[in-house]
Amino acid sequence: MSDWGHVLAALFERKYATGAQVDPLPLDIVGAFLRLGKKYEITTLYEDAVGRLAYEIPSSFADRSRCNPGERTRIQIKSLADYFVIVSLAREHDLFSILPCALYCCVHHCVQGGDWEVMRTFLRGAARDDGSVVELSYADKEVCLLGWEKIIKLQGGLYQWVNTETVSFRCTSPDACATARALHRPSGSNPIQSCDLFSPWKASWAKELCKVCAKTGEKSYARASLDAWNELPLAFELQSWKVLLNQD
Repeated sequence: MSDWGHVLAALFERKYATGAQVDPLPLDIVGAFLRLGKKYEITTLYEDAVGRLAYEIPSSFADRSRCNPGERTRIQIKSLADYFVIVSLAREHDLFSILPCALYCCVHHCVQGGDWEVMRTFLRGAARDDGSVVELSYADKEVCLLGWEKIIKLQGGLYQWVNTETVSFRCTSPDACATARALHRPSGSNPIQSCDLFSPWKASWAKELCKVCAKTGEKSYARASLDAWNELPLAFELQSWKVLLNQD
């Protein structure tokens, strides 16, 4: 269906409801609302599309968990290719504050296939459910590939509590805590496998640690996650969060 087909269905057939408290819409429909709502000054459609994108692709640390895979409540995001589309929409319509997390989602989802898959997908594009292939612009391909390395470095900070010799000098059981931390090094501290900056602290990580090390490790993880959030725009060669939010 064309952009106008989606809009006419929304306005006259009530096929797609607008507003915050409704079912998630397919991304193609959101894109149609955005393009035609802006071009023809149909405020309801434009604001609905922007609101959905801003909700699913957050620009505040408090909402960072939405950067990770999970149930989408405002937009149907089915594949990596959909994140490529969102990046293009954000560029086209100057939705600057959406870009950091949208680009992060591209990297985060892409790395699941391994190093070669990352290169192949960013260079050749990602397939949608209908078989069509979506490519990022040349500039965004470069930004994502360079940002990938920076995300890996940022994730290393989250697991500093695992790799340090002592989490806390007040540790009550150094040998047991060292053994417990070592159990997490092969998977939990391997950023190549996930490029995951914003998953919450897991209570299971602290299960074998003393109370002092558990508390210190959790604080270290939270602090590093906040640092990663603040650095996220810079990882993709964007300006700071404050500047991006003021540009929207």
